[in-house]
Amino acid sequence: MQAILDAFIRDNPIVPGVILHLEAAGGAWAGAAGVADTAAGTPMRPDMTFRIASNTKTFTAAAVLRLVEQDRLALDDRIARYFPAELVARLNVIDGVSHGERITIRQALNHTAGLYDWGTDDAYAAVAVSDPGHRWTPLEQVEFALAHGNPYGAPGEVFHYSDTGYVLASLVVEQLSGLPLAAAFRELLRFDALGLAATHLESLEPVPVGAGERIHQYIARRDGNEVDASFDLYGGGGLVSSAADLARFWRALFAGQVFDRADSLQEMLTTVPTDQPERQAGLGIFRRLFGNTCCWNHNGFWGSFAIHEPGRGITVTGVANQNRAHQGPEAATLKLVTAVLQAAGIP
Repeated sequence: MQAILDAFIRDNPIVPGVILHLEAAGGAWAGAAGVADTAAGTPMRPDMTFRIASNTKTFTAAAVLRLVEQDRLALDDRIARYFPAELVARLNVIDGVSHGERITIRQALNHTAGLYDWGTDDAYAAVAVSDPGHRWTPLEQVEFALAHGNPYGAPGEVFHYSDTGYVLASLVVEQLSGLPLAAAFRELLRFDALGLAATHLESLEPVPVGAGERIHQYIARRDGNEVDASFDLYGGGGLVSSAADLARFWRALFAGQVFDRADSLQEMLTTVPTDQPERQAGLGIFRRLFGNTCCWNHNGFWGSFAIHEPGRGITVTGVANQNRAHQGPEAATLKLVTAVLQAAGIP
């Protein structure tokens, strides 16, 4: 495994460093290569923490499902129940007709709400990087989406990845739990019981005492740590974690330790087709092929990744601290994870 990481850094000079955590029933292996900070040359270590970005979506979807278990909402509730009519009327407007009242919680979570995605809009990244100290609000991000793009289709008609739906879902979690999002995550998802000692919502709660040193994560040569955490904070991103914590949460999901009912995990793993034939979308999670094997996974903007193969009970998590390492069909991190799974015996 260490040789794979060393080769990854050698073959991908745009990536400063990488962390990998591999876990199965028989034990765990953790390793790192490269540097955590290009300016200081700090060596990357396996226990360091990092922004997991869109891997937060798995946590958000799980929190919603915990509220479903508590009978506080249903997945097919329309989001119009939870937001002002004026905002709902401006969501998903096609040819002058608003479809906002039709959008459901489920559609927001499986990316079929048709809502334009501010998160993948280059204009959003440009604005955020040009004003790195700006403190974004969740509704400001929704407004950015409404102002900068058109819906991808009417609710339920088309898949298109969208952070906008997750911002709305996180606001529903806060509303129905009566807690700020950080506290809602901790309570609904049993952070303490699961032993998630490093995981926290950046800037919205104190850094846990046991959390490891933070790595630096880059967009090309720009240090992403210099951009305010609100850039990607509200449900679609925002959590800082370690590779070990991330693996612990994913394994707990599939071991039945997060939910009270087995059907909650089944709802999470119920998929719809996506824009890529090799993957399907569940709620905050994707089913896709790695090599010849179907796994469950999610990636994050800041280079994070999480993969679980339930047949053999193998989980792989980690980060490559360069945003560009996971972009495109021939992404470097995809190749890395495939090589790791093959070395672990998954064809």
